[in-house]
Amino acid sequence: MLLKEKSKQFKLVIECYDNKNQKYYNTKDIQEWLINNQAIKNYYMIQHDKDDTQIHIHLVLETYKDYSCKTILMSICEWLGCNINLVSIEVSRDLCHDVRYLTHKDDTIKYHYDDDYVITNLNSDYEDLCNNMNYSQLDFQTLYKICKSSANVTEVYSKIGLKSAKEYRNIICDIMKCGGLYR
Repeated sequence: MLLKEKSKQFKLVIECYDNKNQKYYNTKDIQEWLINNQAIKNYYMIQHDKDDTQIHIHLVLETYKDYSCKTILMSICEWLGCNINLVSIEVSRDLCHDVRYLTHKDDTIKYHYDDDYVITNLNSDYEDLCNNMNYSQLDFQTLYKICKSSANVTEVYSKIGLKSAKEYRNIICDIMKCGGLYR
């Protein structure tokens, strides 16, 4: 976790139970922080209670301006009154992938949570959000970063919300044409 790194997009994992303080945190506690925080533009949140780990909450958020991970971390911990060890935070490098991860949409092994469990401040339902967050928002440089950070092509097209290698090939061709790489 790079606490000084700044961004407008973050992903957090919050442990629901604080053993030290004997306190339980839920999505309503976090949603109250989100609603009262003027810096938050959009958020997507779900509680995972069927994973092989302790109950936890995943939160993906977008802010209006750049903040450091440390600023976001300190703000939510102060609001909840919890130890910073209960919250992990990273800059979201792929918002689409991180939002789709909330229900394990692209994971064949993990439990698939129902779309209705995702809490967001947007008027669209979760399925529409996932379908609208796709390659059309990608530029060549973003795609390059995704490709560079992925283990294989399947992981790349899964991260950008595609279902097949054919779709992936067509998108690469479209991006290269738009980027002026084909003349």
